Amino acid sequence: IFDKYDDNGDYIVNGVDMTTKASVDVSEAKNGSIRAYFDESNPDSYDIYVLSKFEIVANKDCSYLLAYYDGLRKVEFKNFNTENTTNMRWMFRECFELATLDLSSFETTKVTTMRNMFYRCSSLISLDLSNFATTNVTDMTGMFAYCKKLGDLQLPNFDVTNVEEMNFMFY
Repeated sequence: IFDKYDDNGDYIVNGVDMTTKASVDVSEAKNGSIRAYFDESNPDSYDIYVLSKFEIVANKDCSYLLAYYDGLRKVEFKNFNTENTTNMRWMFRECFELATLDLSSFETTKVTTMRNMFYRCSSLISLDLSNFATTNVTDMTGMFAYCKKLGDLQLPNFDVTNVEEMNFMFY
């Protein structure tokens, strides 16, 4: 979950203050302004809480952002600004347990590559990309490859006019 701390600097989930859990500084400046907290209370999966007092601005290159988090079941983007992101390649690669994903808050007008963005998200059944603006995307190769269970895919604004590579997009 990408979100903000409350006014006291806490983040309470089911009565537990997530800020008491083990954490990692994930800020680009390495100044502790953005921290990732891991809740491993469920032995089969885990939740990640990426928190900041301020808006979390995504890097231009978000490739591999959550790739290989194979036990990750849920991701929420409540405080995540993608307006300057250009690369979303492999962003959710092999998130095997991820079943639903709502990316309708993503600003994607500057993105040029979405290659293998959801590659092998084999449990993904619902994906909301309803606000994705794809006019500048040139590479969608394998974007949904091996998403075997994907049945609810919201793509009302997909424009593939400038896409040059889309091999194996739904392989």
